[in-house]
Amino acid sequence: MSDPFDQDQAEILIIDDTPENLRLLGSVLKEAGYLITMAKSGIQGLQAARKHQPDLILLDIRMPEMDGFEVLTRLREEENLGEIPVVFLTAHSDEESILRGLSLGAVDYVKKPFSPSELLLRVRNHLELKFHRDHQNAQKELLAKRVEEELAKRLQSEKLLLRQNKLAHLGEMLGIITHQWKQPLNILSLHSHLLLDWANTHLAGKELERLQRFHDEMSEQIHYMSTTVDDFRNFLRQNKVKDLTTIERTFEECKNIIQPDLIKHKITLEIITPTQSLSLYCYKNELKQALLNLLSNSRDAIIERGIKGGKITLEAKAIAHEKGKKSLVITLLDNGGGISAEPLEVIFDPDFTTKEEGKGTGIGLYMTKMIVEDSLQGEITVQNESEGALFALTLPCLVTP
Repeated sequence: MSDPFDQDQAEILIIDDTPENLRLLGSVLKEAGYLITMAKSGIQGLQAARKHQPDLILLDIRMPEMDGFEVLTRLREEENLGEIPVVFLTAHSDEESILRGLSLGAVDYVKKPFSPSELLLRVRNHLELKFHRDHQNAQKELLAKRVEEELAKRLQSEKLLLRQNKLAHLGEMLGIITHQWKQPLNILSLHSHLLLDWANTHLAGKELERLQRFHDEMSEQIHYMSTTVDDFRNFLRQNKVKDLTTIERTFEECKNIIQPDLIKHKITLEIITPTQSLSLYCYKNELKQALLNLLSNSRDAIIERGIKGGKITLEAKAIAHEKGKKSLVITLLDNGGGISAEPLEVIFDPDFTTKEEGKGTGIGLYMTKMIVEDSLQGEITVQNESEGALFALTLPCLVTP
């Protein structure tokens, strides 16, 4: 938008079907330093206005095909042209024509034959008014933008404060759980080892192998229960260390933990990984916890809805980017009937749950989102497919080879 006080930038469109009027008006205004565009008809004038979006229009009333009244009406109907000041040029001094022009939105009129000094004074006055109006509008837009930005910052601060409060409560809760679980788990671990020692003395062959297998599975579950709360507590602390792992190993460890419960409910877990091994450098325990949360969520949906032939597919693939970098995309698809929430993203809210009252807190998916976004620096999305829900994790981790 031009500054009308800059004679080299303020542009004026003259619309008049009389060549002599165009020449005289153009000469006076050019000499005053304005940029001039001319149109010989109303149709050409509208086209020129759309192309140049001038700072002011001088418009003749009496023109063939499309008179000045119709041109002005069309200008006011277009969003980008409606605020351009229009000064009528008229040889008529009758009050009816003048009033009609003003009622349609003209800001002023100049009678023919015109006085150059009067014309320049009116033009400058209306350009100055337009400049101040545009300046005020720009200031209002700037103020509105600043208010919006400040409100967004305040909302973000409030969300951060709420989140910090929730984390503090989670820390307290996990501390209590850790205290309550550690001793019983230690006792269970001790008894399992004592049982294995007894078996090595009194059993042999297949019976010993079977008990050895039970002992190993039980020890793995005890170890998982013992480390799960510690993993959460470590997540709440900043002094964490990344480790090198493979997605195949991560998937296998998750499978070993949840597989017994899936078999119990006749749910099939299909794992798909690339033929070439994928290694990544990240907080591997938190990645595993996020995946287990999603697996548990899919398992619960299948069980609660009584799905026969329940199935969960866990897949990983590398996505190549510029300069040889790669990211890891993990998808989890189930046939649990999908998620009945609108919008779907609310499932990541800390208090959202689809379970019956008293059976769910919603904290699992909330923690999953926190782990993926804050700890793994990734992104998690969800959408409904034909038979169930599809979760996708995109992790900008260092992926090799």
